[in-house]
Amino acid sequence: MLPSTNPRLEDIQKKILEIFKAISKICENNDLRYYAIGGTCLGAVRHKGFIPWDDDLDIAMPLQDFLKFKKIAETQLPSHLKIMDCNQAIHFNSIFMKVHDETTAFIEDFFMQYRDCYFGIYVDIMPLTGIPEEGPNLQRFLHVKKMYGRLNNLRRFPLSERKTIKSKLIWLLFSPLRIVFPFNYFTQKWYDFIASFDFDTSNYTGYVWSENLPKLIFDKKAFEDYVYLDFEDTKIRCPQGWDEYLTIQFGDYMQLPTQEEQVCKHPAIIDLHQSYREYK
Repeated sequence: MLPSTNPRLEDIQKKILEIFKAISKICENNDLRYYAIGGTCLGAVRHKGFIPWDDDLDIAMPLQDFLKFKKIAETQLPSHLKIMDCNQAIHFNSIFMKVHDETTAFIEDFFMQYRDCYFGIYVDIMPLTGIPEEGPNLQRFLHVKKMYGRLNNLRRFPLSERKTIKSKLIWLLFSPLRIVFPFNYFTQKWYDFIASFDFDTSNYTGYVWSENLPKLIFDKKAFEDYVYLDFEDTKIRCPQGWDEYLTIQFGDYMQLPTQEEQVCKHPAIIDLHQSYREYK
């Protein structure tokens, strides 16, 4: 395998910022909504840019804007930037997409054995939908979403990924699904299900792509509009209710974590000068 160039984190962040600017330009030109979320929103508020030890950038879009962006981006992104999603790689098991730079490499440890999931330095774009209010409807929503997520993983990953006897038995029980259904079948069912909960007419939204969803549900009022906050040498849109939103996700978000916790979240081979294709 080619050696990693071990680039400086600052240089990785600069490359990510270039990708974000291309995404932002498309959103501005086509009247598409997006919001910085998670550590990206926190970085804008607390650091006026990247969290100093962070190696990614996350934005979310209401699902209708998310789907429009995906279609428009095919022709409006610079030629070296491409979309990676669940329809292009068997082992890409998420319901969000990445916009990645094909001239670089960002190969995460988890995907090292799955070469179809090698990609370049990227920005993650997540879909936002409505979420039912507390009660039976919410419990059903969580149950169905979890079911499609698990079936999606069963369809996409081999038996070797199962670590317990129970999970191995479940995989064997459902293994005929791998023959009957295309690899993206349950991901599309997942998308279709969450699409039935409209973002604009709901009172709540949240991280529909996350297994931690019960803890990551937010009052939709926080996302009714956006505000521009400083982010490095540009501006980024954050939810208008960023204080309430960040408090739910992070608690006392202005408090810095301990020195030991100030580490990058994605162990990976990272190369700014050679494409991920060279590593295949």
